[in-house]
Amino acid sequence: MMPAASPAAATTLHTILDRLSDAERPFFLLGEDASPVNAEAIMDGDGVEELGATLDAVIGVLASRLGRGERRLWALAVDSLTNRLLWLGAATGQLGRAQAMAVDLVAALDRPGVPAPRFTTLRDLPEGVRDVWVRRGSCCLVSRVPGHGSCADCPRQTPAEREARLRERALTGGDH
Repeated sequence: MMPAASPAAATTLHTILDRLSDAERPFFLLGEDASPVNAEAIMDGDGVEELGATLDAVIGVLASRLGRGERRLWALAVDSLTNRLLWLGAATGQLGRAQAMAVDLVAALDRPGVPAPRFTTLRDLPEGVRDVWVRRGSCCLVSRVPGHGSCADCPRQTPAEREARLRERALTGGDH
């Protein structure tokens, strides 16, 4: 398990990022040793091919063992990748860049039948409140676990319910 970044380290990173323009600001993920890795480096070289091969292998095994279609599992993977990129975009003040990166990443994977990322934009939120969320095409089924409700962005609810729950999450500072 990766160690969590300390609050001081997170504050320092945000202070540095706030001084940079969008063009200068790197898009970070945390590596295995909790050191920052430029997320855009995944798009260069063999990163996309490695990610695609890994997802092919995992999804193939899960599909055969769970008796679920691969397309359904790819949708879950796309939604999860998109959600994390939007989280990263929100944390660095670059939601637009995160959206574009999610679309580009899935296109670069070049897997037939894999759905493109979809987004929901909430209107009329106060300045500085995250307004872009994943419009999921997959359900993680966590609501079937005793004691758990559905996710705020679950596709198994009406659009009005989903928007109300996402708006509540946005206004209370929820991440996903």
